[in-house]
Amino acid sequence: MTPAVARRSRRPAWILAIVALTICAQAGSAGPVFAASPSVRVSVVQSGLVHPWDIAFAPDGRMFVTERPGRIRVYASGAPRASLLRTFTIPSVRAEGEAGAMGLALDPAFASNGYFYVCASRTDDGAWRNQVLRYRVSAGSSFTFNRYVIRTGMRAARFHNGCALEFGRDGKLSVTMGDATVAEDAQDPGRFNGKILRLNADGTIPADNPILPGAAARTAVFSLGHRNPQGIAIHPVNGRRYAAEHGPDEEDELNLLIGGSNYG
Repeated sequence: MTPAVARRSRRPAWILAIVALTICAQAGSAGPVFAASPSVRVSVVQSGLVHPWDIAFAPDGRMFVTERPGRIRVYASGAPRASLLRTFTIPSVRAEGEAGAMGLALDPAFASNGYFYVCASRTDDGAWRNQVLRYRVSAGSSFTFNRYVIRTGMRAARFHNGCALEFGRDGKLSVTMGDATVAEDAQDPGRFNGKILRLNADGTIPADNPILPGAAARTAVFSLGHRNPQGIAIHPVNGRRYAAEHGPDEEDELNLLIGGSNYG
């Protein structure tokens, strides 16, 4: 079966999470009342992709898709069979297991600055690292490398690789990072693996990030104790951050992220 991208809105995960978890407490009710299940319709938009991982839409309607082997596809829109405008290959991507070109996010001011962010597992200076890269994308969909948002500090691994990106309503970039199968790293505030990170768009540390127990100062770490968070979503009204995290074979988690908290 050919992998395909299903047509969907930008990041509907928060909707599904809220529908799944909402309990309506009603006076005199004999028990919890659950919201009705949403109506879901699936249609194929594009096919022939190799491990498509993340998807984002530009204000002008262009659809960006990452493929885990290291490619970014840009389509004219999210309409079925929309034309492919460009394929960009991220250099030095080492794709193994769960690692490769993964999360992507468009800058909140993309319409004016053209900034595009991707979390990718790359070989850099002899090390296999997860990195957050920023590109500038032109109206013609050409990519120009702009800067490293995070270059070092995040080990890549075949499993527990994390690497999802999302901007919050506060303009801060959240990055999920798995423990890379070294569980104790998730409890070490001095390491980025096993964490949710929160940064300014240029990679600097927000002044309101928490100072974690055992840390000497504020860092990019927002919360710790994460095993393999591979999905993140921001509530569009209240700005709350939610992360989906894989358990060993069961006990997957959906976490409301609170700064300074330990989820291990």
